[in-house]
Amino acid sequence: MKKIKIMAMLLMGLGLFTACQTDRDDNPVLLSPDGFELFAPELSGVAIDLANSQELVLKAKERPNYGAPVQVTMGAQIALKENASEEEIAQLEPTTTDITYTVTASEVNKAILALEGVEEEADFIPGERNLYVRLTAQLADDLEGVNKIYSNWQKLRVVPYFESSAAGEPLFWWLIGGCIGDGKWTNTANEAGYLSCFPIPLMKEEEYAKDGTGHIAITLFVPESGIFKLIQTVGDWNVQVGMTGGEFVYNDGGSGNIVPTDGAGYYRLEFDTKEGKVVSYEKVDAPAKSYSTVSIIGLGGDWATDIDMSPAAGAGTDNHMWTAVITVAEPTIFKMRADHSWDMNWGYGAFEGEVNTSGFATNGGQNIGIEAGKWAIYLDDITGFYRVIAVE
Repeated sequence: MKKIKIMAMLLMGLGLFTACQTDRDDNPVLLSPDGFELFAPELSGVAIDLANSQELVLKAKERPNYGAPVQVTMGAQIALKENASEEEIAQLEPTTTDITYTVTASEVNKAILALEGVEEEADFIPGERNLYVRLTAQLADDLEGVNKIYSNWQKLRVVPYFESSAAGEPLFWWLIGGCIGDGKWTNTANEAGYLSCFPIPLMKEEEYAKDGTGHIAITLFVPESGIFKLIQTVGDWNVQVGMTGGEFVYNDGGSGNIVPTDGAGYYRLEFDTKEGKVVSYEKVDAPAKSYSTVSIIGLGGDWATDIDMSPAAGAGTDNHMWTAVITVAEPTIFKMRADHSWDMNWGYGAFEGEVNTSGFATNGGQNIGIEAGKWAIYLDDITGFYRVIAVE
């Protein structure tokens, strides 16, 4: 993999930033550089294949001289033509306080596609492009970039490639076992199976790869005799995680069940769907609040009738995993609420009735849209994560 390197020299024109200060060692004048110069790139004579390049490195000769020990944020911009207007310039996402600025070739490629307005592969025109790059610098506390300074533009030749900007559907895994769902271990792709399983929630701060892989996690109550496993697909035992000799075992049909390792209580399980392994499984403190019931309300415009969701088997008053299978006659809206009260109710979406099959519902959020059909609905009341699954 190639590293694309550009060397930049800062040629500082010094101007007075504040005219009302004296130039003393204990009271330095804050200066404002006019700009800086970017040397011609090493690879300016070569068409850079972004698909087979690793990163773009822009290096300034020295830190801008503001006449005082201030922190400076460095960034970079690209354009596809000379004399580009502000709307035709893309600011690259990474910033740094170091004089060496690094961005992945993939980020440069995405910025090119965004400037060209390419969303579908049919819109992408393969081949070389002219690419103009420059560095930016501003005081770290100048959040709006009011006094941002720029280098001159330098020209590169690049060969971009198409990559979808759409995020991949996260790869979900499920819990199944004696303390999950109805506790019956029914692993079939129908209503009975969905009542026996529970989806492991996504993590709010996790960034999922294009193939949907990443970390997922759940906090659940495991009774003294509680046992369970992880499966990738409801109705299929071929991809699973169990426990043998106190160690987690991937895809071994002969593995044992996962059990409480430190007596009954709450355990947090984090799982890496890319590597197919349990990252951590440890006992944690009990959540601050538990609910006697969680229900679905609002279907068909009926805001007076609660449809109670089922708790996990064996969890008792420590349950936080709620499941229901419902049949919806026509498109409608719903919410979930605790203890048949509006003090705690879960909604989700950018607008009223938006249809979303998963997300982190919040107290007082929007009414959730749902289409006609038979659906399994799940809620983890600790994180607010919910899922809606079509049932055959």
